[in-house]
Amino acid sequence: MTTAIALGTAAIPPFFALFTKFFFDERDSGRTRKIKQLAQLADTIPESHRQPLLDLLDIQIERYAHRSSRKLDGSTLALMIVLSILTALLTWGGIMLAINVHVWVFGILTAIIALFGVLLISVGGGSNLYKYPDAS
Repeated sequence: MTTAIALGTAAIPPFFALFTKFFFDERDSGRTRKIKQLAQLADTIPESHRQPLLDLLDIQIERYAHRSSRKLDGSTLALMIVLSILTALLTWGGIMLAINVHVWVFGILTAIIALFGVLLISVGGGSNLYKYPDAS
């Protein structure tokens, strides 16, 4: 029973960091809604005051097109999964050691390992998860 609790506790933080990256990364519906609102607003504004809004609309469309052209980087994703598994295993081992030896230092070290693993996954891999096509 303690092994299942320790394994569940060890696996939750790294996998939570990995999966939230995917669930909260695709926010394109908000971007398209913003583009639609700007386009509708541009139709209602008089011709003499429309140009700044059209410039803003062009910028939003360029950002959306750039974001839509990206591809998922398989090697970075694989590295993030391996880091998640490694962090979960190290955390599980530390929790089991802390439970069996009854030394609180192992619990603190385990928490540091888990936080460092989650930080590596989130910050290190998250920024390189997608490849953008070359500008040439």
